[in-house]
Amino acid sequence: MIFMFVITTQFEQFYFDHPNFAFYVFWPVYLLGNMRALLLLIIALDRTVATYFPIKFFKYRKLVPSLAIVAFVLLYGVFDVFVLFGICGEVVDVPVGCVMILCGVRPCYVNYWLNYEKTVYTLVIALCSLLSFKLFVWNKCQHLEISKDLKRANRLALIDTFIIIFFDLLPPVLVSYVPNVFYYLGVINTFFKSLGYVVERCLIAGNLNRKYKNNKKSSVGPLTKTIVMN
Repeated sequence: MIFMFVITTQFEQFYFDHPNFAFYVFWPVYLLGNMRALLLLIIALDRTVATYFPIKFFKYRKLVPSLAIVAFVLLYGVFDVFVLFGICGEVVDVPVGCVMILCGVRPCYVNYWLNYEKTVYTLVIALCSLLSFKLFVWNKCQHLEISKDLKRANRLALIDTFIIIFFDLLPPVLVSYVPNVFYYLGVINTFFKSLGYVVERCLIAGNLNRKYKNNKKSSVGPLTKTIVMN
């Protein structure tokens, strides 16, 4: 948004004199988005395995420290850079007037990025669906008592699934089949991702707010009863 605002002000000439500026603004955003997608996949895998194989999970999960997962995600960022400049041989030479990632990098990296996002988000959706199905079976079919925390985890998993389907997976699929859609609708991938973040935060905030209110009521109840008895 800042970049779009800058090129419509008196700094427009700066943009035309330095067209590569667009690359250094947009590409880091896409790199961080790819790293976030990988982290989402790891979290979804972690939760699903913990639900289906709880004993083995808690036995072996401690062998993989969280710091190693963070390091793995950071290493992927290095690999992404290697794909862009090493494998695809990218030379930063953005044509004047380009304000989108599709015209700022070579088709080699664009194809890699689209296939990567579609693959990772499809796996995340599958894992979140398996997690929701397992919790649903526990609750409805096996008639087990499900704690409020597990029900909340199920809601969060469903929220993640629908957010990823509509705001993360559909845009790259659309771009894959209609490559020129950017020229007619603008940066729809960035727009839908940002909109998805907003919707996700609102839904999660409401979900956690209910938990806070319930905890507050449960803590006030015994205290009120004690005061009345005294």
